[in-house]
Amino acid sequence: AIRWMVAGGAVVKAGDRVLAFDDSPFTGRLLENHATLREEELKSRLEDARAALDLEDKKLEVRKRQNDRDKAKLLADIPADLTVERTVKENQLRLGQGEAGLTKVEKELATLVTRQALEKRARQIDLDKTRRMIATAEHAISALVITAPRDGVVVIDTDPMDNHKFHVGDTVQPGTAIVSLPDLTKPMEVRADLIDVDDGRVSLHMAGTCTLDGYPEDPLPCTVEALAPIARAKD
Repeated sequence: AIRWMVAGGAVVKAGDRVLAFDDSPFTGRLLENHATLREEELKSRLEDARAALDLEDKKLEVRKRQNDRDKAKLLADIPADLTVERTVKENQLRLGQGEAGLTKVEKELATLVTRQALEKRARQIDLDKTRRMIATAEHAISALVITAPRDGVVVIDTDPMDNHKFHVGDTVQPGTAIVSLPDLTKPMEVRADLIDVDDGRVSLHMAGTCTLDGYPEDPLPCTVEALAPIARAKD
């Protein structure tokens, strides 16, 4: 639907708005997408903060396990002749337990890093998708505003269905010519009808003048370039 259009006969400069279509289907969706993006960005920041805390906790656990393993290794490295056999076995057991515990938390840390990377990537994909939807809606809205490609005088076209000049509120189909901007530096073609009394009085290459409705006091010179061979009934 046509939401706004410049008046016929208006003089416009290149870049001036001449026509705007109804953009409400896109503006409503755009507002929803902006709200969704804000929610997703907030959720992503919270998830990133939580992930950073979880990662730091796991790293602290790894360092604790490393310290426990190192202490057990120091005790296990005490020469056997300086302690009793039972203590030696206990120290070796603690060292084995320490190394197993360290290996376990290191694997948990690697798994956590991988999982957080995948979750972050998934959140980024959602954010990028929403941003693309916003960009698409903004592009569609901007495409619904038509600007003048050059300086000129606006001509409002007629609806081929009922021959009325287009106006605000009309619904049009894609490809319909609504507003024209004739290039006044080039020759214009005028189609005219003759009444019976003028039959035979007009010939090819005859010079004359054409008076435009918008400029009744400034007739333009013209030349007859073609004549219909037979009379036709008006539609």
